[in-house]
Amino acid sequence: MNGYERMMTAMQVQEPDRVPIFEVLVHENVWRVLCPQANSKTDFEEIMDFDGVCCGGEFKAVEESGDYYTDEWGVVYKRGGLEDVNHPVAAPLQGIDDLRNYVLGLFNGA
Repeated sequence: MNGYERMMTAMQVQEPDRVPIFEVLVHENVWRVLCPQANSKTDFEEIMDFDGVCCGGEFKAVEESGDYYTDEWGVVYKRGGLEDVNHPVAAPLQGIDDLRNYVLGLFNGA
């Protein structure tokens, strides 16, 4: 089985030839030590021959204040620092009235 077949078999609650190896998050400091020949996280993932990898979206910061930023959808994030993950801490929709009045892609700061 290749990685795709292994992952799909496991997700269909069937038995693959072995347990799929799936990368969710590896900090850059870690993958650079594990694979100094890797020039990017993608290189690291290829060298490690993972069956699956995690990919995330990139959002544009439209407002910044210290360790926090607000994206174009109005979601406020706290920068992750050493953790390498930015965490959402506030959403533009706090209640039903916010939902009724929400205009897609706009928030109070725009």
